[in-house]
Amino acid sequence: MWFTFLKLCLEYEKKKIKVKNEYVKIDRRFYREWTVNSIPNRTFDNWWKDHRHLFIQEQVKEIKEISKGNKEDYFHIRIPKNRNQREVLKELEGFIQGKMRGDKPRYPFSTSKIQYLKLHQQYNCLILFKNGCSGKQILKWINDHYSHIKNIQTLDSKESVSRVLGKGRDRLHGTSRGVFP
Repeated sequence: MWFTFLKLCLEYEKKKIKVKNEYVKIDRRFYREWTVNSIPNRTFDNWWKDHRHLFIQEQVKEIKEISKGNKEDYFHIRIPKNRNQREVLKELEGFIQGKMRGDKPRYPFSTSKIQYLKLHQQYNCLILFKNGCSGKQILKWINDHYSHIKNIQTLDSKESVSRVLGKGRDRLHGTSRGVFP
């Protein structure tokens, strides 16, 4: 959903659409590793293949051949096999002391309690509104498409549509600044 909201932010930014009386502006410094300019033309699955490393902890692995990758992200070291393991580990600890950036992925998955389907509803309400649907039309569409799902609350009035739209608009601005959900 983060990717989907960001894709919508890019469209709003490009078309200069105001959300809550403010233009959506992507923080490209925050998203510099995401290649955001390519996102509008890509599917999530296609984009994920090239960017999944930003969201997961990469495991230590043996390097068979040094690639031309970003040298700021890796240490390339050579360890002689005839060394004592305990001594090598102490030496390695001294080598990396103060050089590591922490034990977190660059873009960690959220621990938010918000349900995926709530995000899904917010996104769909934004799209329906952007396409000119009235509050009543959005209410009917959301209830028609979500009423069969257990544990998801349907909307009961245009006021609840306004609330969901408001949360979706806030989410757009948050996403543009790198805050999700």
